[in-house]
Amino acid sequence: MSVKHWGLALASAALLAGCAATTPSSDSLDKALHTVQHSYAPDRRLTLFDVKIQDGRLVGEVESPEALALLQSRLEPTIVEGVRLAPDEQTLTQTPYALVSTSVATLLARPAFAASTVTQAVHGTPLRVLTRARFWRVQTPNGYIGWVHPLQITPLSTERLEAWNRSPKLLVTSPSLILANDAQSVAARLTSGALVVYAGKSNGRQRIELADGRFGWLEKGTVRPLEKHLSQMQLTAARNPEDFYARLLAYARTLVGVPYLWGGASPLGFDCSGFVSHVWRMAGFIVPRDADQMMRAGHSVPIDDRSAIAAGSHLFFGKVKEDGTFNVSHVGLSLGGGRFIHALGEVKIASLISSDADYDAYNASRLIAARRIDPRIHEGACFAAIPENGLYRVPVRAPDVCSH
Repeated sequence: MSVKHWGLALASAALLAGCAATTPSSDSLDKALHTVQHSYAPDRRLTLFDVKIQDGRLVGEVESPEALALLQSRLEPTIVEGVRLAPDEQTLTQTPYALVSTSVATLLARPAFAASTVTQAVHGTPLRVLTRARFWRVQTPNGYIGWVHPLQITPLSTERLEAWNRSPKLLVTSPSLILANDAQSVAARLTSGALVVYAGKSNGRQRIELADGRFGWLEKGTVRPLEKHLSQMQLTAARNPEDFYARLLAYARTLVGVPYLWGGASPLGFDCSGFVSHVWRMAGFIVPRDADQMMRAGHSVPIDDRSAIAAGSHLFFGKVKEDGTFNVSHVGLSLGGGRFIHALGEVKIASLISSDADYDAYNASRLIAARRIDPRIHEGACFAAIPENGLYRVPVRAPDVCSH
């Protein structure tokens, strides 16, 4: 440990041990916050720890009761009184959950329309509500946290979300689906990955219920019974993982040409990890959202012989730091034979082999690791079938977080 790190640890320990009798300095508070956050929210994309120093006091929200209790026990009460526990009791008792009710909901880094996009969620995706204000802070099934405008979601009680989870849902499998209302105008436009409820047939047409309770008639596009789709993918994975990967990659190929969009996680636009996580979701599984988080799932694959990297493996690009750890900045899916599919500029297919016509010299120079997930071995929060995720279950619960 460096002298700098020893000083940080000693200063933090002194403050947390209650050694400071006077109001601590802003620097001391910052060090204390860093210590508590490192223990209880090492990845703030996945665990709420939004606390800042304001006028010599702490203000904000934390998700962990233990983290709040530690701050309260070690610091003067007046310093910590501005830190709240989220979700609050009102949220927990009234609307602790929500469903995405637009085609695609945009989750933002801050509660403002001008904020950058951190991720997206398609229609019918269940969300855990953490904060209710002009914008709502929510958590997605893969644990990702962001702010969404309430016009894009439908708040739900626990009972209503469980009723939705029990309902016979349909998975949108075509890039675009159009529902017509009774007046034969467009009721909704959805993308692949969206979930809706089957509400019967009339004159050969399927009646569809949307997440916000509206109804429409299937006009154009394709849907599949969700339970049947998930069962078939699970059965394929159990019998022959290579067949499973072939189906997963066949769907990935249909997305070639979809434009790149920072924070994008739908067929309207993808970033690199949004593309990979969407492909897995369509195969019936939930994986971590970002490229560096995806490194936590699966087992390591040798990359010396790039033509031998198995199809379906995750390819990670970036830099190897001096301490041997990875700085991951990009991810794609191996197609086998040294070829891969990824989202950069647009979803495209390229090669890591210099003799190939579509050789990607830039990414070939920064390939740092590969990992492969066995679809027969579920890894809890880091790789789980959709029905295993807490937000899709009955009884419903918060999603597990892939944090190791």
